[in-house]
Amino acid sequence: MIDLVKFRSAFLPGDAIRRAGRVTAVAVCLLIISAPSVRATLIVTAICKDGVVVRSDKRNAIKRRGKPVEYQDVLNKVFANEDKSIIIYNHGINRINRVPWIEHATTLAAKLQEAKVADIGAAMNLVEATLADAMAAEFARNKHDDFSAFVVVMKMADDRYRAGEISWKKGRPVGKKALGGIILSGSGKKYCHRIDEQKGNGHWAKMSVEQARAEIGALFDEASKRQAEAKGHEFSEQSDEMMVEW
Repeated sequence: MIDLVKFRSAFLPGDAIRRAGRVTAVAVCLLIISAPSVRATLIVTAICKDGVVVRSDKRNAIKRRGKPVEYQDVLNKVFANEDKSIIIYNHGINRINRVPWIEHATTLAAKLQEAKVADIGAAMNLVEATLADAMAAEFARNKHDDFSAFVVVMKMADDRYRAGEISWKKGRPVGKKALGGIILSGSGKKYCHRIDEQKGNGHWAKMSVEQARAEIGALFDEASKRQAEAKGHEFSEQSDEMMVEW
């Protein structure tokens, strides 16, 4: 059982991320991903030996008919529920079936906490069942956006985090796969060439959140430089950082 989660936030710059407090059940981290026709995001998550590190950009890409894409680097992509046992962050489509993502996040957090799911597969099944109708309605009305994925990172009974992804693609079956170690999300991940493919899940499982924080920071900085060299616009230089320890 988790007794306390230390939740520290660094803003580079940005508004305050909600801070975590006491946790008496499982801790769940949901990474909500959805890609609009103009894709603009980079989120990096590391599952470590003593917690989780998440670094997310703040870019919101707005496309209006007949006008150039507008970039606003003010979006906070992290949510924590009241008792801070569940964390959810979003990028891409921020309204699903005309409902703001944070309202869906609140519903998911409550259902996951109430269900006390036993494994990551059960968590993904619950997310699928909860969002199936809203996602179908969104794809039916949305003529531009066709993809959405949810990465669930959950602290299990053995005090280790497990991760899995569930994704929707218009016209295709729902996809599910296991994840672990380092998780790169968003269109900006193409600039993350510094990640060594030889570093498997074991590499990150041996690292502390402090060590992973430094490595992810260097990765994010290098990705920003590569994006600037390529004159890309996939993610903002400003970012929010979250560390969750147990």
